[in-house]
Amino acid sequence: MLFKKIFILLLIIFTIQWVFIISAYGQTLIGANQIKKDGVTIGANASNQLYVIGSATGPTGSTGATGTAGATGATGANGQSTNLWLYLAKTSITSGDPLNGHLLWNNATQINATSINISHLTDDNLDIDIFLALLQINQTLVLQDRNASANFQNWKISGTPTNFNIGLSTSYWSIPVTLVSSGGTGTTNFSSNHQLFLAILNTGATGATGATGATGATGVAGATGATGIAGTTGTTGATGAVGATGAAGATGATGSTGATGVAGATGSTGATGAVGATGSTGAAGANLTAVGATGDLISFSATNTQSNISAVATGSLFASAGTGTIPVWSASPTLTTSLTTPLHIGGTAVGSTLTFQSTTGNGTSTVAGLAFNVGNNGATNAMNIYNSGQVLVNSSTVNPGALGILRINQGTSNTDIGETTSGVAALWMLASTPSTTNYTLRSNNVTTVINGSSTTALNVANLVKISCGVSTQSFTPSASASGALVPFTFTAPANTNQTLSTEVPGFFYTLATNRQWATGALATPQREFKIDQPTYRSSAASTFTDVATLGVVGAPTTGVNIVFTNTHAFLISAGAVNGVGTPTNSYGITCNAQTGATNNFAAQFVGGLGVKLNHLIGNTTAPTGVVGTGAGTTPSAVTFSANATDLAGDVLVTTGTLPTATATVLTVTFNTAYGVAPTVMLFPANAATALLGGVTMVYTTSTTTTFVITAGSTGLVAATAYSWHYHVIQ
Repeated sequence: MLFKKIFILLLIIFTIQWVFIISAYGQTLIGANQIKKDGVTIGANASNQLYVIGSATGPTGSTGATGTAGATGATGANGQSTNLWLYLAKTSITSGDPLNGHLLWNNATQINATSINISHLTDDNLDIDIFLALLQINQTLVLQDRNASANFQNWKISGTPTNFNIGLSTSYWSIPVTLVSSGGTGTTNFSSNHQLFLAILNTGATGATGATGATGATGVAGATGATGIAGTTGTTGATGAVGATGAAGATGATGSTGATGVAGATGSTGATGAVGATGSTGAAGANLTAVGATGDLISFSATNTQSNISAVATGSLFASAGTGTIPVWSASPTLTTSLTTPLHIGGTAVGSTLTFQSTTGNGTSTVAGLAFNVGNNGATNAMNIYNSGQVLVNSSTVNPGALGILRINQGTSNTDIGETTSGVAALWMLASTPSTTNYTLRSNNVTTVINGSSTTALNVANLVKISCGVSTQSFTPSASASGALVPFTFTAPANTNQTLSTEVPGFFYTLATNRQWATGALATPQREFKIDQPTYRSSAASTFTDVATLGVVGAPTTGVNIVFTNTHAFLISAGAVNGVGTPTNSYGITCNAQTGATNNFAAQFVGGLGVKLNHLIGNTTAPTGVVGTGAGTTPSAVTFSANATDLAGDVLVTTGTLPTATATVLTVTFNTAYGVAPTVMLFPANAATALLGGVTMVYTTSTTTTFVITAGSTGLVAATAYSWHYHVIQ
């Protein structure tokens, strides 16, 4: 029963498919013998077969729709946090500790910096060492003007930050950076001590991506229709037969060629005339007989007697001996007339010599041996060569003298080249008679001397460069016995229309060279520009109020249409000294006190508003100290702060038992004595010291070598630590 139901179901499905296929193509089955399309009969069926006209394959059923994909979860946003700190810009240095509350760049042009040094203390005295230690590569640092956000520098950390002076009050971090962007004064350099924000931008991790939704199920594909039965192909009709080709007609005969006309006859050639008879040979000339060989020269005497001129050596000249006289051969003939010829050649071989010899005679002569004349018919004497070997150019009236070998004359000016002494070449200019003392220039390949005869020994116009050899160059003027002679004076030119906004030094001494020493330590100073100490003397007792090894008259003064912001008589610009290695200490200027005077000072600053300093730091180590009875019995030793000097510092003592009133608490001895007794100022450095006052107040006295702290009329408290800040001023 079940099988029967399945068979009926399949039959129904098959019938529905055929109906769908036929109606899809607009065709209707009529009876068993006709097929119509759109109501018109289009074919007969004699075999009772079903034909489908059109596509042989039925259409494919449509694919079911794909289920909708689930939505993708949203990406989490980047987490961010920013720390903001207050700092001041440090522009006077480009390396090392920027000092508390400051940061610095390692390049004077800030946006070209590759690292930034940041103090662990901010401008408002916050210690952020722990936050600076968290900095990592690719984090962002922003430096911004506190008052204008348009002035900024945006940096990316490009390397691992390094902490220097770890754990000390001078701790700072050096952070490798790369500039990302800048604006305003952040591009043109923040000024010294400019108030800045330091922002540290921390970027959190990116949120996870949401899960992708499941894909919907694919719909069931429709069934493919059955392929219809292809119709039969009709037979091809037979091809008709090709008709036969007709026979070709015969070719007609060629006509005969006409006969050629007869050529006219050629006229006969006339007969050749007879050859005339040969004339008889003339008689031989008189007195001409065979003399010598072929190619010889023959001469005739006055009576027509012939003779042979014998052969001579190659190179001889054939010269006349006068009218009626037989010419003679001569290897060195004397020519009594001018020899006109455009060219003299010494020979055909490379290195051939053309020799000019003025005479065959012996002896000396002061006249020119060879004269070279040019111009109109040789009227101008261009050069003379004397028997002494001296050469005179452009004049025959002035002898070159005993020292010169070459003189070039132009009008009234002479230039002579020769020797002052053997081995010393010399040049004379405008010297009518060269001598060993009035030369212009002389040199023996070791020393070159310019010997000017006037106050201007050497005047070089439009000088661009003077190059010297590898040896040491020395400039040693001659000593003068009188007058006010300045050995060397350089006057800068009064240039005009110099390039706008460009430094143009009046004197530029460049030391930007890279010189190498042999391996070894150098204990004495290496000074690139060294001026030795002069000694002044007088023929009788004299007094000089002020003398100086180096003196500057004053700072630059303003001229027409110019205004100065700052003018300096002496300026040392900031320059980086950490080329390959890093020096321990660097000083812009060092002044050592001289010795030997009644009072010896390292420096003197006179007049004006005083001395403008960023910081004043003592240049000595800590002084020494001893306790007195004002500190009691068995007090502690006197100790000083680590950075104490003769100038300032902290001094500490802990009292023992029974401190004595109005007695010396401690005595401090300076490392270097002062010129006069200085002023010593004390400030309490701890709570116990701050309580001293009235009858317990201590006081100080000083000498050139010490200062003393003395107890008041009531002694100090026993077993108590007392600490003072001291400042010493002379």
